[in-house]
Amino acid sequence: MDRHVGSQVSREDDGTAPLVLSDAEIADKMEDFTRVMQEKFLSGGDSEHADYAQIDNDVTLDDDWMVEISRDAEEKYFEED
Repeated sequence: MDRHVGSQVSREDDGTAPLVLSDAEIADKMEDFTRVMQEKFLSGGDSEHADYAQIDNDVTLDDDWMVEISRDAEEKYFEED
């Protein structure tokens, strides 16, 4: 069972003494978790939760980029004059 004690987390496993993490340990574990999840995302390791082929082929998601690219091209063209 997990218990929150201030900014610390206390957990009892198998009737043993509670595990108490300091703020620094919690921050380190959160950094490790975030790094692992980012690496998993970037390597496509989370494909069981997201269909990237469908996302890549969905042109409606590109609409905002096309408008921005067109606007940038226009601005560049008129700045050259």
